Amino acid sequence: MKNSKGTDRFQSELNRAIALHQQNRLADAETVYRQLMRLNPGHFDVVHLLGTLLRRTGQLAESQALLDRAIAMRPQSAAAHLNRANTLVDRRAHADAVAGYARAIALKPDYAEAFNGRAVAQLELGRAEDARRDAEAALKLKPSYMEAAFTLAMSLAATNRLEEARQLLLRLLAARPGWPDAMLELGRVLRRRKDWSQAAEVLARARQLDPRRAATAFELALALRDLGHTQQALTVTEQTLALDGALAQAHGLRGDLLTEQGRLEEALASYDEAIRLAPGAPQAFAARGHVLSELGRREEAVASYEAALAQSPHHASAFYGLSRLHRYAPDDPLIERMREAHAQPGMNGDERSELCFAMAKAHEETGDIAASFAALREANALRREALAYDFDQDARLFDALAAAAPGLIRAGADVTPVTGHPVPLFITGMPRSGTTLIEQILSAGPDVQGAGELNFVKHYGLDLATGRTPPSRDALQKFAAQYLAAITPLSGGRPWVADKMPLNFRFVPLIAAALPQARILHLHRDARAVCWSNYKHYFAARSLGFAYDLDDLVRYYHLYQGLMAQWSGLCGDRIITIDYDLLTRDPASGTRRLTGSLGLAWHDAYLAPQDNARLVRTASAQQVRQAVYSGSSEAWQAFAPLIGTAFDSLPRA
Repeated sequence: MKNSKGTDRFQSELNRAIALHQQNRLADAETVYRQLMRLNPGHFDVVHLLGTLLRRTGQLAESQALLDRAIAMRPQSAAAHLNRANTLVDRRAHADAVAGYARAIALKPDYAEAFNGRAVAQLELGRAEDARRDAEAALKLKPSYMEAAFTLAMSLAATNRLEEARQLLLRLLAARPGWPDAMLELGRVLRRRKDWSQAAEVLARARQLDPRRAATAFELALALRDLGHTQQALTVTEQTLALDGALAQAHGLRGDLLTEQGRLEEALASYDEAIRLAPGAPQAFAARGHVLSELGRREEAVASYEAALAQSPHHASAFYGLSRLHRYAPDDPLIERMREAHAQPGMNGDERSELCFAMAKAHEETGDIAASFAALREANALRREALAYDFDQDARLFDALAAAAPGLIRAGADVTPVTGHPVPLFITGMPRSGTTLIEQILSAGPDVQGAGELNFVKHYGLDLATGRTPPSRDALQKFAAQYLAAITPLSGGRPWVADKMPLNFRFVPLIAAALPQARILHLHRDARAVCWSNYKHYFAARSLGFAYDLDDLVRYYHLYQGLMAQWSGLCGDRIITIDYDLLTRDPASGTRRLTGSLGLAWHDAYLAPQDNARLVRTASAQQVRQAVYSGSSEAWQAFAPLIGTAFDSLPRA
């Protein structure tokens, strides 16, 4: 082989390296390029092509150095400027990459690839409109350029033109079926459109096509969480981390999902890892604060919220968490900080909703009822929009439950109790009807383990409760076995386990039929107090979409009332009704009636639920750390002039 005189053998070896490069045999191509570069370090094609190859093998620093050399040899090479800019994108130097693409375009104005590359860099810099213009320019130069069409779809999504993005991605997938990048982006677009079922389907297919891609697994986990499939989402998140353990967002999502399952110490460890990997991510600090708050570690929670706000002074979730732990006074500096945050543009609807709920609490506690109501109205409207709540969907569910219930009761006549498990105690009712207080009272004694709000009845029994699975003795016993297996590890060795998921009121016939040994409590509270208490709270759960509009709340209350009247006729004395307002007016007598109705032995600890050290994970967490008190059911009356006629159709206490 001769050196730089351009002998046939040198050119032949260069051609071989280029062929290997094009065949994606990158290691072999690299070996030949390096041999050639040792023979002729100043050969532009060798330096340029090796620099381009090293980008693909992840050797980015050397790639950039070689491409810098290539440009120094031939400054007018548009391709060298393009490839150097591509490497800069991979090195996250997006502003420098934009400048590099601009030089390539100046040298070659019809360079479609440079326009597309610059569009990608512009997207990373948050310049979505500039990205859209560059992608459109690339497509004008090269109409069949699918990568530019894909970049255009991403830029449309980034400017909230979601339907246009969806249609373009569908066209791309029709032309190139199974394109993993396009499927991943389509899944993201569908999630943002709240088409969660379709998003999960698309992302599951994308994952089958590219099972080693952590980003796809992560997006699928998010879609499953959107659908309320917490355990499936957690499983996929764990798989994501097996693919890429350094993905801080996945550690954060794992923390969120573990929190939803009540596994708070594990969640805390996940947030700590997310913070270690990405110490500049305020959401992990805020989520960590929520967990610390639920664990009763108030000072640490406040410190974590303040850490989030130090990084992002307008972080809504951190303000919401702080607000739950804070008692406001006039001229409180925290109020002014929240006002400043509220004035900032760019906050998404759900974030602004959390902030407005926090501000509503502040205004109420400082006596500005009008400002509190205005903040609540904004907060609830934003949260309702974020959840895309559809009242008709709940109405259809209630119709299906009502139609299936008689068959369940008939099938349950032959069911016998499953032994060897703790007795399930269901504490049901409208959310904010006092279920947390009842659980706190009963778990203060030695017999009842408070397990919090469990999703097991819905998870294992929804199809049976709605008639999609025909009612039968076998189906009921299968449900009972699944439910009891799920709660037994939560018992802490106590003979009873309390499941205080309020919305289990929907499934009372299923519970009564499948679990003859179960006790079913139904909490009744003044309807206006219940609806108002729901309206003024931000719920992390997505299943309470009815709570964010006064008219929806009233209509939902009537659905609930009708269903409970039917259940009373079907289930009779299996349902033990507890009047929250009577209990709080006379806690001693009310608590004795409660424990007596359940057949529990008396313990004086029942009268001091505020001393119960167990974890409380609901919106009532701070409230139940106080002694039982009356008067909370009258709190709505301060807002009555602003509520107007919304509650007129509700029953009076």
